[in-house]
Amino acid sequence: MSDSRLVQSRYRSLHASRRVLARSAPLLRYGLFAVGLSVFLDQVSPLVSEGQFTWGERRVMGIVAVVTLGGFAVAGWLAGRLLRATAELMEVVVDGAEAAVQSSYLIEAQVVPALVRAAAALERIAEGAAGDAPSRSAAAVRRAIQEGRWGRAEQLLQAVRHDDPEAESLAVELSQARQAEAEDLRARLDTALAADDPDPVIACRDALTRHLRGDALHDLDQRVVRWLYDRIQKQVQAGEFSPELAALALRVSDSFGDTAEGSALQAALPKLRRRAGLCPECSRPYRGNSDACPDCRAGRPGPAPRRGQP
Repeated sequence: MSDSRLVQSRYRSLHASRRVLARSAPLLRYGLFAVGLSVFLDQVSPLVSEGQFTWGERRVMGIVAVVTLGGFAVAGWLAGRLLRATAELMEVVVDGAEAAVQSSYLIEAQVVPALVRAAAALERIAEGAAGDAPSRSAAAVRRAIQEGRWGRAEQLLQAVRHDDPEAESLAVELSQARQAEAEDLRARLDTALAADDPDPVIACRDALTRHLRGDALHDLDQRVVRWLYDRIQKQVQAGEFSPELAALALRVSDSFGDTAEGSALQAALPKLRRRAGLCPECSRPYRGNSDACPDCRAGRPGPAPRRGQP
């Protein structure tokens, strides 16, 4: 189950209670005013029963009306404001909880993988800079193959002398290992497609780009991006808008920006974010009526001054 669905199910009762409180505010005002009217009529009923009112009786009835009806009207107004303030406070609390869940999801899905890739790249650069004689040995090549560091293995293999008797066998081992991993990734990709799970699909495709080139990579990209695009389209047609759908569309447009499907998703991304309750520009939670959240609008450049103005 996705994070947004968990939040919705967890705070569904609070959403319902907020709506009930907001709708009950005017009813409470009118109800207290009606009680005040009933008390007023009960207090002046002895005077009304006589049918004639003296000047003093009119003054008494006016004072009773002002005190009773005015007091209950003020009490009803205050009670209605308290109910409405409580409803708005509940909305703020629920929105904060949903924003925290979405922020943690974005950190887990975007920031952490980027840091892992950056650390791996720095490790490869450091190993390449420290390529001394022992690292060029056959043992170093096989160790890189076992660890799946194909770029490092190819670099070390090129450093092995052509007259080394193990050079040819190392090249065969590297080719077989890469082919085996590619076949395993294809099998995992098929499994993810059958399970309708887009995250492993994209992960397997990204991993396969290290092994495929040319037409094979092009065919793979066409297959994966078409499947992802169709899946997003089905959710859109079903009205299932969510922050996860917008994040998936962004990921697909970033990975397949050179395809027609990726370009179409890039163009539709602001609308998907808006329908999912996010800011169309920064993708943070926003449910206002403007075209962007206050922070994004504040960061926009102002209109250019007219000619002749400073």
